[in-house]
Amino acid sequence: MKVKILILLINLSALGQSKNLFNVIKVDASTSEIFKKIDSSSIGNPFYEDEKYVVSKTCNGEFGGTIIFKNKFTKAEFTCGSTCAVKIDKFKGRYIVTNTLNHMSGWTEILEIANPELLKKIHDGKKKIKGRNIDDSQEKKGAKVLIDKYSFSTLFTFIYNTKMYHIISDYKKTYIAEIENNDFKILQKIMDIGVWDHQTEIKKTKNNTELVFFHSSDYKTKGYFEVKDNNVTIFTIK
Repeated sequence: MKVKILILLINLSALGQSKNLFNVIKVDASTSEIFKKIDSSSIGNPFYEDEKYVVSKTCNGEFGGTIIFKNKFTKAEFTCGSTCAVKIDKFKGRYIVTNTLNHMSGWTEILEIANPELLKKIHDGKKKIKGRNIDDSQEKKGAKVLIDKYSFSTLFTFIYNTKMYHIISDYKKTYIAEIENNDFKILQKIMDIGVWDHQTEIKKTKNNTELVFFHSSDYKTKGYFEVKDNNVTIFTIK
């Protein structure tokens, strides 16, 4: 009997520790509210920029895409396959590139780039499409693949408390996850529907947060996420 009571107390203690890491707030919104939030001065900015590099991207859907790091000082360009880049984050001194292709069953890939100058260098005079080499969508020299997974879409990557998290969808439900052993470890369900977008779009706000737009798999629901610290707000546009 004492053993059974002890086991019960341990189980109750474990349940008490299962509190969600993220607060999920659901809000009804209107289209006009979006325009009030967006920082119009950020429109037209490079896809990513820091003190050393300006990064651009190409995306040709299922035919592939690339990211291109341009050194501000030497003007040299370095490229990597990226189909199709959603976001770049600087995490622990490395560039984390979130890629998603919402075609057929869906696919997502997350890359880690320690040194952009170890990527494939772009040389003048090579055959190009839309300004970039046609075969570079498969190029992974200098990049480490953290995850390569079908049947998922990654809408957003963000940093909280020195850890990296991802908003992902399996087209049925939507979750917050982290990467563990080259796979997604789902931490928390945030929506009972799957959401995605053909070309995931992220906008900066006047409050220095980011908006991530989405629609549901049946197109009946649309809206955007806003993440600040451990608060994930889901705005549904009516």
